[in-house]
Amino acid sequence: MNHKGQTLVAFVLLLPILFLFFAYFIEQSKIVQEKIHLNEILAIISSTEEEKIREILYENDEKIELVSYQNQDGKIKITVQKEIESFFGKIIGINTYQIKVEKRIEK
Repeated sequence: MNHKGQTLVAFVLLLPILFLFFAYFIEQSKIVQEKIHLNEILAIISSTEEEKIREILYENDEKIELVSYQNQDGKIKITVQKEIESFFGKIIGINTYQIKVEKRIEK
């Protein structure tokens, strides 16, 4: 008995599921990459003043926003966020992702 047709049908049915699976991992890796990038920038700018922080953020990436900067008793808390466009998420209605990173420094 020849089962080549059954294998082809099973492959064609599983192909969209595999595509969505790989698309999900690509999107998640993009988000993790952006979080790492934001953490590296915060590690560099953690010892500067608020006005200089805004300038450095804009130089590194125009889409990064300084959400908050708090300096109390030598403890600094910096929060930044960035909005990145979704590539595969648009298929299910997710157009952008909000990435928010917080850094706390004690001097």
